[in-house]
Amino acid sequence: LEKKYPEIKSFKAGFDAKKEMLEEFIAFSAENDVDRNDEEITRSEKAILIRLKALVARNLWDTSAYFEIANELSDSYLKAIEEINSDSFKKEKLVYK
Repeated sequence: LEKKYPEIKSFKAGFDAKKEMLEEFIAFSAENDVDRNDEEITRSEKAILIRLKALVARNLWDTSAYFEIANELSDSYLKAIEEINSDSFKKEKLVYK
């Protein structure tokens, strides 16, 4: 993975945590006495896959890589990014780095 994704940007854009990863995670959970609940899995599938991707990123890089991906689940983070990318900052003459 390190060769395929030399930096977090390419990993974020290209790595896809798929159903196989989810099934492996569910099997691991079952081996550790966590009962399978298909309704909860369906409801949480997107969040689980994003968190698994974030954990892989953390293992490849660092904790900040984890949060860069895990924040995709945060409505407030996504709204903040939307505002930063909009004209709001320019209109208010705000600067960010």
